[in-house]
Amino acid sequence: MKENEKELKFPKEFKKCPGCGSTKRIAQTVGDQEKSKGKIAKDTIIVIEQKGSLVYNPFSMIAVLSAPLIISNYDVCAKCGMYYCVYSDMKMVNPQSVNIGQQPPGATGPLPPGAASHNN
Repeated sequence: MKENEKELKFPKEFKKCPGCGSTKRIAQTVGDQEKSKGKIAKDTIIVIEQKGSLVYNPFSMIAVLSAPLIISNYDVCAKCGMYYCVYSDMKMVNPQSVNIGQQPPGATGPLPPGAASHNN
């Protein structure tokens, strides 16, 4: 790694729309309304879509017991309609435990520590 390069730190939170700068999001707003009515738990992640990306070579001849899984949450800007990543985190998982086309393990559930502002 070069001197001027830094290791990417997780979690990553993107509080503003990269298109217009708004902080209002569609799923977040609907989720907050449902939370205030007590219909869903306050620590539930409310986003339009959640994706997981496993970072490893499945064709490697070397057995891999642990690989990074990047979990990213997406929402839509309530002002301009742009679809963008609002939160991304990474954890190590056994690649054999991840099934292609299914929700990755650990990709759902309560917010991670320190991410309380994720759905605010």
